[in-house]
Parts: sequence; structure tokens; C-alpha cells
Amino acid sequence: HDIIKSRHLCPAVQAEHAPYAGYNEGEVIYDHDLALAYVLDHFGQLLPSFHCLSEDSKRCIRFSQSKMQFNHGWFVQAEAPPGLMLQPLKQALQRSRPGDMAFYFVHWLTDLAGAEGTPLGGAEKLAVKFPTPVLNEFLRSIPHLFNLERATEVWVAESYLEARWRRMFPGDPVPCGFGRIAVMRLTIAAQSNCAHVATLFGAIEGGATEPGIGLRLTGEDKTTLAEEMACTGLADQVYHSDNAGQFGPAFLIYYGPAVLQACKTQRQVYMALHALAAVYRAGRELWPIEESEDARNSTVTLDVAALKAMDIDAVFRASKEALRPAWVLVKQNSRSANVRFTQGEAATSSSADEPYAPDMAVVDLRPEAAV
Repeated sequence: HDIIKSRHLCPAVQAEHAPYAGYNEGEVIYDHDLALAYVLDHFGQLLPSFHCLSEDSKRCIRFSQSKMQFNHGWFVQAEAPPGLMLQPLKQALQRSRPGDMAFYFVHWLTDLAGAEGTPLGGAEKLAVKFPTPVLNEFLRSIPHLFNLERATEVWVAESYLEARWRRMFPGDPVPCGFGRIAVMRLTIAAQSNCAHVATLFGAIEGGATEPGIGLRLTGEDKTTLAEEMACTGLADQVYHSDNAGQFGPAFLIYYGPAVLQACKTQRQVYMALHALAAVYRAGRELWPIEESEDARNSTVTLDVAALKAMDIDAVFRASKEALRPAWVLVKQNSRSANVRFTQGEAATSSSADEPYAPDMAVVDLRPEAAV
């Protein structure tokens, strides 16, 4: 189903289908899962292998792909707010038929197996390359998801975060109070770099910093991450003992975990956390805080694939060497934006003193963070 990862194939919502999953008429759906869901719902005849199936088989596929609108990786990597991540799944469970969820998880395994094309080697991604601990976490997450039948989205997400923390740091208490959601989400997202994240937040006892550096996150970055990552994307639900994010819209930093996982040292993790905080701040410039119910029920996707594609040192080096801010967040539509390296060409003017276009915000990577 990754065919729509090619942006040339991403569909624009037609007038007769608007709004669709929060997208308005004429807006292009860049989320490849949701884009395919739109095609299956309204233009299934364009996919012959789908169109020739029985109506019951089509219904089952639509359920797993569009009705659920569930990205398992977001859940296991703590990548997304509960509203966007779990609300469609909860609604789907309420109207699912026997076998639908089982089909979804089989679909997930085949999706993983075919993630990289290796026709001579078989399903190398699943059999050889995929880390066993990560696969185990996917399997362990499934019972938590079935709790959605009787519990709220935020309760399920938070209980999963706590369970993961206890497995990662069995000798340390679960974080509490302001910032606890950010700490748990980021340690999970960082995978093998989890101890570096926890140390930089001061969340574990005896967490060692690299010799001669003594790093801790700045107050501004900690506050930004704490407030933004506690947004639930659900107006009537907040996290237990960390209700910092009672505003909207919430943000999903797409590929944020990949930025953290690519780091090789604690110093690089520190820089990556600063970069993610800077992306949140840029996102808030484009989507200012609102306390309306509609805003608190919505989530905006901020795509940082451009940061993921580079070593974090190179990201900061490019910013330092540019004549004007090199990294900007560009608004795509009412629900998404992506980070771009500009070198000034996408700006309204070549002058460093003039502002960027109103649909752009600077991702302010401060030189002092490049330790």
C-alpha cells in the first residue's frame, strides 16, 4: 500500500467528498495512509487488484486501511497525540466485525515484510533487518490497543507509556508532574538512545553525561517539549497529572523518532531534542494556540523528513553557514507542514532583514545548542 508514498500520486479532495478526514475541498492529502484510504473509498476502480475483489473483501481492506486510520508505528514509537492516533481506531472497534482486527495485524506484518524490495532475498526487512526488541514491542502493544473497547484514548496511550518506561528503566520511578508525558514519549521514540534522553531531562537517577560536557536541556526547550507533547488532540481528555497541553491544535512531528534514533552520542541527542523543540515553536507560529473545542480536537502534522535525511551535526552546520536562517517550516495546507532547507531561495526576498512568506516560519536552530 506504499504506492502513494510518491507525492505525484497524492489525491486532492474533490468537492463532492469534502470534508474528508479533516481535509477541505482541493487540499492534497500527503499522508500516504490516509491518501490511499481516500482512493479506496472513492476511486477503487483505479486499483485493479482491489477492484476485482468481492465486496466483503473490499470492506475488510477498507476497514484495515481507511476506517481504522491507524498507524501502528506511531503508537509503538509514541510519535503521535492520542486523538489522531487512537480515536479512529476506537470508533472502528465499535463497528468492526469478527476477524477485522486479526486481518489488520496480518496486514501489518506483510506491510513490514515488504517494506524494502529484495526479490532475491525474500522478506529481509522482517527476517533479518528488523530488530527483535522492536518487533517484540509491536507485539506487546496489541493487548493495550484492545483496551480501547472500554477505556479512553488518552488512558490507553498513557498506560502504554508507563508500561514501556517500566521495561526500559526498571530501577527508576515513572516520571510524574509537569513534563512527564514528554519524557516518556521521547525516551520511547529514541529507542537505543533512551537513556541519553532521560539523562538530559534529569529523569533517571545517576544518569551519566558525557565527560567534559555535563549536558542538561535548557529550560525553554524542556518547557516547549513538555507543553506541546502533552497536547492530546482531544478537547475532553487530558493526561493524568500532566495537563499542560490544554490547547490546540496538537502537533505530530512526523519522523521525529527517526531523528533521535540516528544520533550516535549524547551530544547529538541533545542537539536533536533542541531541533525538535525548534520545530514545535515554528509550528506554533503557523498555528497559534487556540482554546476552542475545534482546535483542541485537531492535530497538525509537521514533517521533518529533511532533518532525518541528514546527520544532526550537518543540520546545525548548514544553519550556521547560511546567510539567513536555513531551515524553515512551510505550510502545505490546513493540516500539515514540512521542514525544508532553503538557503534563501524560498524566501520572499534575498535580504536577510526581510521576513519570510506568511505560510513559512523559521526553525531557529541556535548555535549554542551545537555543543
